Amino acid sequence: MGSDINKIISNYLRGELSKEEELKLNKWLDKKSSNRDQLNALSNIWETPLGYPGIVNMDDEQQKIWNRLHSENGPALSGNGKSVSLIKIILRYAAVIIIFLSLGYALWNATNYSGETPVAAEIIERNNPPGQKSIIHLPDGSTVWLSADSKISYSNYYNSETRKILLEGEAYFEVTKNPEIPFEVFTNDLVITALGTSFNVHAFGNNKIEKIALNTGKVKIECLDTFKSNCTPSYLKPGDLAFFSNQSGSISISDFDGLDPFGWKDGRIVFHHASFNEVIEVLSRWYNVEFEVVGCLKQEWNYSTTFENEVLENVLRSLEFTEKIGYEINGSQVEIKL
Repeated sequence: MGSDINKIISNYLRGELSKEEELKLNKWLDKKSSNRDQLNALSNIWETPLGYPGIVNMDDEQQKIWNRLHSENGPALSGNGKSVSLIKIILRYAAVIIIFLSLGYALWNATNYSGETPVAAEIIERNNPPGQKSIIHLPDGSTVWLSADSKISYSNYYNSETRKILLEGEAYFEVTKNPEIPFEVFTNDLVITALGTSFNVHAFGNNKIEKIALNTGKVKIECLDTFKSNCTPSYLKPGDLAFFSNQSGSISISDFDGLDPFGWKDGRIVFHHASFNEVIEVLSRWYNVEFEVVGCLKQEWNYSTTFENEVLENVLRSLEFTEKIGYEINGSQVEIKL
């Protein structure tokens, strides 16, 4: 069930489980007792109160979250790759807690002394399904190009005390400069801070590597998890491309000469030494189709090309010619014959 169970557990923790997901979850729990132990451990982490509104230091509060994630049932949760992937569910929502607790405290503090009735804090979500891209204008004048199968979340108090964005997927940001309120993008593993700049973040939850490409200005990249000793704060200059690996826990920086990390927002699909799985993953998101692969790879792909505003049929024809595959399109289902 793989990433499917991760999503189901995520919805369970948030109380948003559908009837179909509930059946799948129960089936997974019945498979072995360790699954139930794992879910109980994650639930305990998720439900432990954080003591709001008596928050005076958000750095301390963030450290509490990470201490809890690393210490509570640590060995049982980190024994294998599947367990680690489940922890990433909590890490993602830990970022949400950090973002919105800080906003909530600022609001509570202000209204407590002014005597005004506080307006309930809400989370605003902008979500693109596979096959759809959009342009979003934020309250501070910043602009977000949101890629397919991607989502951003922010508080309705955005631009009053903080400018914090939670990203799942890929987005290009053009940030309006405001030295008083830094612009921060949170992913599964990182926080990217900018004042006035433009940059791209690629951080899909099922990928082991996150990528940040800087177009203009300057950004700072830090690990959310302060326990990662290899992950020191890094600064990008225009033309830099940063890679974060959650396996090594470190950030590496190179230039993107010859690459096109921003092309997707203008309708270009760019492959650079891509594997077969990377090609299928991108095409699935881009065109909102599901692939069924028949046969086995004869050799690893090292695929590089650019498609500009092409229909899926033309892309597959090109792959048929260069990579010697067969294909059949049946609505939203595509069969690839290796």
